[in-house]
Amino acid sequence: MNENFTPIAEVDKYESLILHQKYFSCGNFELYVSNVIPNMRYCYMDEFAGGNVGIVEKTVIEDNRVIYTGRLLKQLLANKVISYTKAFYKKTPEQIVKDLVSEFAGQRIIVEENKGLGSPVTIQVTGDNLMEFCDSLLETQDLGCEVIYDYINDKIIFRVYQGADNSSFVPMSKNFENITSFKYTHDNSDIRNFAYVAGEVQEGQPRTIVTVDLREDPKDEKLELWVDARDLQSEIQNDDGEIIEIPQEEYEEMLVQRGIKKLQEYKVAEECDIIPAINLTIGELRYFVDKKSGIESIQRVVELIQAKENNTVRQDAVWGRQKIRRR
Repeated sequence: MNENFTPIAEVDKYESLILHQKYFSCGNFELYVSNVIPNMRYCYMDEFAGGNVGIVEKTVIEDNRVIYTGRLLKQLLANKVISYTKAFYKKTPEQIVKDLVSEFAGQRIIVEENKGLGSPVTIQVTGDNLMEFCDSLLETQDLGCEVIYDYINDKIIFRVYQGADNSSFVPMSKNFENITSFKYTHDNSDIRNFAYVAGEVQEGQPRTIVTVDLREDPKDEKLELWVDARDLQSEIQNDDGEIIEIPQEEYEEMLVQRGIKKLQEYKVAEECDIIPAINLTIGELRYFVDKKSGIESIQRVVELIQAKENNTVRQDAVWGRQKIRRR
């Protein structure tokens, strides 16, 4: 498709198509074909790739093939910033990101109706990249988002979703022959579980400081982090130009949410890289067991790589983000 989403060519045969979906960030794709497709800006992928649309960002012409690569349509949000202060009191992350996309992403992107996902939070944001903020906020409540293209109705749609809970299905295990291999990684080299969050600096007044404790057990060692949140203001200007003072309780809740969001960057990195023998979907929860290593866990598919080459389809999955316990 060209820059106006008008179809310009249909590719029935291609050497290879690789789709890399990501639950908590923006995915990407690679398309290998034999000839140049003039004026291609968007790539609408076939049923194998779930009808995803990629933005063509790079073209490489080799001796006998052409390689198109780029990121998925959610990358449109990465081109926008939250250019002025927005404050939200006791709204769900779903409501917050949809409000922000409606306001800052441009008129072409339509926001899907709310589905009632997530729990209310109080938060303030200024100057953040729109896509990065949406992803990081939704991640705190295990939610994902995507931008899809409705080919029939010619609409670009932003939606928030939570992957299906299939943890009650047959466990993913070599014993059940539904995975062919796996690699488990545990990395706690950069973990923090307790934050001191300091608010705005006002002349002659002490800074408001709150603590955020994400330890599973109060007896666990505090691994501390200082979070400078001076950008969170207790007075903001509304759409009418009036100065509104945020109540102290709401302001402290904003600081707490900033601390939670920051601590997400310092969690234990635990991942299972799995080659499944069955089809999985991005974001779904599955129960995983490996008797040899003693690992068992309910994990979410946070990355899904699908490759189609010469009518052969391969799928790799990355599970992670949740605590894995050992028997």
